[in-house]
Amino acid sequence: PKTFGKELVQLKPNIIYGGPIHYQAGRKSKELKCGADLSNNKIAVSGGEKTNIEEEKKNNEFYGALGFQDEIFNGYGASEMCGVFSVKLGRKNSLGSVGYPLPKNNIMIIDDESKMEIPYGQGIIGEIFLTGESLMNGYDDEEESKAAISDGWFSSEDLGYMNEKGELFITGRKKRQFVSGVDKVYCPLVEEVIESLPMIEKCVVVGVDDEELRKVPYVFLILKDQFKNNNFEDIVREKIINLISEKINLSSLPKYFDFDSDIKYTSQGKIDFVSMENDAEIKVHGTNQLVHKKKK
Repeated sequence: PKTFGKELVQLKPNIIYGGPIHYQAGRKSKELKCGADLSNNKIAVSGGEKTNIEEEKKNNEFYGALGFQDEIFNGYGASEMCGVFSVKLGRKNSLGSVGYPLPKNNIMIIDDESKMEIPYGQGIIGEIFLTGESLMNGYDDEEESKAAISDGWFSSEDLGYMNEKGELFITGRKKRQFVSGVDKVYCPLVEEVIESLPMIEKCVVVGVDDEELRKVPYVFLILKDQFKNNNFEDIVREKIINLISEKINLSSLPKYFDFDSDIKYTSQGKIDFVSMENDAEIKVHGTNQLVHKKKK
C-alpha cells in the first residue's frame, strides 16, 4: 500500500487489482494528491475485504478525477470457490454491491434463525451460501468439509442480501455480529453509518463482554487530521449517538469510544478484527480475551 500511488504514476497500468487498503493509501499518497494522469486505466478491481459505501464514493470521486475510465469494480470471492465469485461491473451495477455472480455460479441467502431461503429484493440479511462449477471438493479434514458443504452448497459464513435485480451486497462476516440485549448488532453496518460522518477517517467496531447485555459495541475511531483535537471528541460522540439512534437501533450504540488507537492489519492487508477485539477486552476488563476463551 505504501508504494501504490507511486507505482500507478510510474507504470500507468490498464488493469489494477488491489484491496481497500491500497486504494485508501493511494488517496493519501503525495504522488496522487498533487494530481496525476491515470487515464490509461480501463479496469480497477478491489477485493479481499469489504469496501463500505462511503469508501466507494471517495475512491470513485478521487480516482475518477485522475482519469479512471470507470468506477472501481468491487468483487467478492472465496478460496473454496477458486477465487472470484462475483464482481461489480463499474457503473453498470448499484453503489455498494459486488455485482452479479459470474457464469455458472449461484447464490442462496439463508435466514440464520428459520434456516429458510430469503427471496431476492426483501433486503433481509442472511448467510451467503455459494455453489458453482468451481466449488472445491472439500477440505483435507473430512468433518470440516461436511460442516462447510451441504448438498453442493458451501457455507461462506459471510452475511449479505440480494436486491430485486439479483445484485449481491456484502454486510460482513457472520463472526462480526453479536447479540446485545435482545437485538443483533452488525458491526460492519455500524461502521458504515459512523464513517458517513465527515470527520471520521476510519473506524472499527467490535463487541466486548458485558454483564447486563452479554456484549456491547466498542468503537475504535480515527479522526481526520483537522479534527484530531480533544475539543472535537465530545462533538463526535454526540453525532455518532444521534446518527445510530436514527438509522439503526439503540443496541448498536457504542458504549466505549476509543480515540487513541491505531487500526491493526494482518499480513494480507486485512483489518485484524480478532486482535482489535482482544485489545478492547483488555482495555475494558483488563483480561486477554483470546486466553480466556482458550481456557474455557
